[in-house]
Amino acid sequence: MEFIIALGLGLLILITFFMPWFHARRLSVIEERLENLSSRIDQLAQKAVYDSAAKPEPVTKPEPQPVAEPPVAMPAIATVQPAVIYNEEPIALATEPVMPTATAAQSSKRDSFELNFGAKLPVWIGGIAMAFAGFYLVSYSIEMDLIGPGLQVILGLLFGAGLLGAAYRFGPEQAKIGQSLAGAGIAVLYCAVFVASSYYKIIPPLLGFSGMTAITALAVIMAIRHGAPIAIMGMLGGFLTPLLVGSNSGSTPLLLAYIYVLFTALFWFLRHMQWWSLLLLLTPLGLLWAIGVLFFIAKGGEFIFVSLFLIALCITAIKGTRGIAADLPVGSFGLNTEQLSRYINLAILGAAAVLTGIATAESGYGMLERSLMLLLTAGTVALAWFDKRNFAFAPWLALIVNLFMLISWQNADGDTRMLTLAVLAALYGGAGSWLVWRSAAPLFWALLSSIALGLLYLLGIALEDHNFPRIAIWPYISFPFWGMVAFLIADLMVHQARRVRRYISDEAEVQKLLAVFAAAATGFIAIGLTVELKREFLSIALAAELLALAYLTTRVRVEALRALVVVMGFAFAIVLLPQLVLIMQLGAYSLFEARLPLLDSLPMVRWPAFQLGLPAAMFIAASLYLRRAKDDKLVAALELAAITLIGLMGYYMMRHFMHPNEDVLFKKAGFIERGTFTNILFVFSLACFYIGQRWIRTAVVQAGMVLSLIGLFRLGWFDLLIHNPLFSRSQHVGFTPLFNGVTLTYGLPIIWLHLILRHAAAAPWSKLLRGAQMVLVFAFISLTIRQLYHGNKLTGGIDNAEMYTYSIVWLLFGLGLLVLGTRKNDRTMRIASLVLVTLTVGKVFLIDAAELRGLWRVISFFGLGLSLMGISWFYNRFIFKRNS
Repeated sequence: MEFIIALGLGLLILITFFMPWFHARRLSVIEERLENLSSRIDQLAQKAVYDSAAKPEPVTKPEPQPVAEPPVAMPAIATVQPAVIYNEEPIALATEPVMPTATAAQSSKRDSFELNFGAKLPVWIGGIAMAFAGFYLVSYSIEMDLIGPGLQVILGLLFGAGLLGAAYRFGPEQAKIGQSLAGAGIAVLYCAVFVASSYYKIIPPLLGFSGMTAITALAVIMAIRHGAPIAIMGMLGGFLTPLLVGSNSGSTPLLLAYIYVLFTALFWFLRHMQWWSLLLLLTPLGLLWAIGVLFFIAKGGEFIFVSLFLIALCITAIKGTRGIAADLPVGSFGLNTEQLSRYINLAILGAAAVLTGIATAESGYGMLERSLMLLLTAGTVALAWFDKRNFAFAPWLALIVNLFMLISWQNADGDTRMLTLAVLAALYGGAGSWLVWRSAAPLFWALLSSIALGLLYLLGIALEDHNFPRIAIWPYISFPFWGMVAFLIADLMVHQARRVRRYISDEAEVQKLLAVFAAAATGFIAIGLTVELKREFLSIALAAELLALAYLTTRVRVEALRALVVVMGFAFAIVLLPQLVLIMQLGAYSLFEARLPLLDSLPMVRWPAFQLGLPAAMFIAASLYLRRAKDDKLVAALELAAITLIGLMGYYMMRHFMHPNEDVLFKKAGFIERGTFTNILFVFSLACFYIGQRWIRTAVVQAGMVLSLIGLFRLGWFDLLIHNPLFSRSQHVGFTPLFNGVTLTYGLPIIWLHLILRHAAAAPWSKLLRGAQMVLVFAFISLTIRQLYHGNKLTGGIDNAEMYTYSIVWLLFGLGLLVLGTRKNDRTMRIASLVLVTLTVGKVFLIDAAELRGLWRVISFFGLGLSLMGISWFYNRFIFKRNS
């Protein structure tokens, strides 16, 4: 008990000492201005007297005027007044500012110092001393047992009343002394009633509570005469009264009712007195009581009273801040009353939403508590409707609190929680859809309804834990519930979009609204499809939605549709991301034999033509629609996406054909299978070149180039290096001459490259393709010879006949390249022929000569020499002569 008494007395002493300085700066400024104004009036009076004396008397005699006695209190001003009134050139008081001199500034500083430390501080120290005198008088009487408890309390009350009477006596004449005495008297009265009710218990707690409440009201009344510091005393005393009384018999509803009445009375009193700064102190005091009751006092069914109290605080703050002039200053805080009102409403509404949600959770999500939360949510929507400038944040804040409340609702009945969610959806969706056409800010309501419905829909799906119900309308017909909800909301958004141009005339605003509604409709359709469809069908549905958006770009003027097409493209890529990762894994596995276990669980495409080919066709159709809108970048992106899908489809179809009913992810491809896929790449590349050049599609031509380079890489890396059948025993090329894997892998690509070069002869990378073509021809000729001698497997030894065959064929091939390169003026072919002939000459001299004997050696060298001389003659006759 002693601790509580000491705490209460300490707070009152601190308040008594510090609060008078609350407006010290403002009072100093006002007093300084009054002194300057008084000096200015004296100067003007002197000037008026001088002008009156210097001006000659008028010739005409003025009419007699009744003589009036000069005022007794202010003779100087009475003397000046006639001159000011009858002067022909009246003095403009507001247009002649007088700059204070250095002596005047020094005098003002000296006077301000003397004012603060000679007149103000002693007064308040004296008031504190008077309060301590009352406290120590009561303490001394207790220690010496001079008087009984009742008389002690009576003396304390009389002493406090005497201080208030003295304060009233000094009043406006001595304002500082009056404030000091009034503050001390209020403190003494609080102490006396507190001791009577809580320490001596000579009066019941309810009577003590009433007494402190009466003292608070008295302090507020006296504040009208003595200023804001006394109001602060009453405010703090009133809010501390329940703590000082410490009654255990009071109920939570009565306590909250007292705090609310006190808060409301003080709010309107401060508003009437225009003490705006004190509202910044009053607001947290009311909210602190709400927090304290919620977390430390309320229990059981009392949480609903906390919610009612918070809603009542919101009503008081909102009603009390309306109609206040917006340009009034708020103390020395650098604010005006409009900003003050906004901050107060933000604090109270924000705290009310959060604390009401907590109270609802603490009460076990009772029906009454949830109803109050819904009522508060409806109130925030109404506030934003009536005053969007100051309350635009309110419905968003309530939405966030509701979402967290529903998420944290553990062990809830599913139907009850879904019903609450449905009510919120109807509130936000219905109000937003209705108000969007009846408000000066339709974009705000469009965003609010769309985003709120989207968040609530996603939360509902999450709370269902994937147990999605179906609505049966016939024994054999049923509809998915969440899918139907998504499509209904999307239909609502489409309906709203159709009404935009009917109500809005500004084209910029029209485009913004159409963007919101189109995005909402697209999003709900995509989410509904994602929820209800299996992965196998989701990619088709998203591609179809993308196609529909592309079609709409040709039918309606909605600038946001292009962005929505991009978003749908990303959504489609996310759905197909596992398949793209699988292809990357297959490439890594083929190159490095590296298998990532993380990807074992990823799904495979079961129906490539349906899951990949159909979306590719939709992408192509969408690109055709977008070409009408002159959107080249997006068209190019869709074309490349379609090409990628077709290539992926071809890969899957080939793998399924080669390995039916098998897991093809980590199945090594054989020589024939690998060559088949390489040829498919080249054919696909050739088709891209043809289509891109036929319809002038640069992106398609670039895709053809990439595909051809991929095919060349596969040939060089797989079939010429790591899996070359010449030294890889696991590669089988087939038994039939010419109609085997060698022709498939090395021969057919020569034709595809020849056709590709016809479409890309001027491309900078055409020399690379032509050089690769020469290498493939050499590999095809050499491996075909090898297959003629060895059959299915090309590994093994080599005999003389095979060795001589290579020399003859290579030499003939080199000569043929020389002739063809000369006819086409193709330097690449001629250089290739020289390289090949040089290789053949080296082979004959180093290898073949060692194996030949007799006439065969003679014939061999004779034929080689004849060929080399013929080459020399050919160069001199057809090349150097032509170039000279």
